[in-house]
Amino acid sequence: MDMKKRIIRVFPTKTNATPTDELVRIRETPSFFDEADEVHVSVTFTWDIPIAEWLAKQWEPVATAMGQSDNHDL
Repeated sequence: MDMKKRIIRVFPTKTNATPTDELVRIRETPSFFDEADEVHVSVTFTWDIPIAEWLAKQWEPVATAMGQSDNHDL
């Protein structure tokens, strides 16, 4: 049985390289229906670090609810 992890990827800024699948969030806080095994917040530009840190804190309960509290790229 292949159990894939559900990983939501959060980006503070959209670029040409930003993925567009259903698990990508751009500068969004979690909604009531978001569920994930892990949440990764990714930063391309240094000026996005403050908003990325804020987003990581906002998304932490989603990962914690799934048993993953320390899984973000910041």
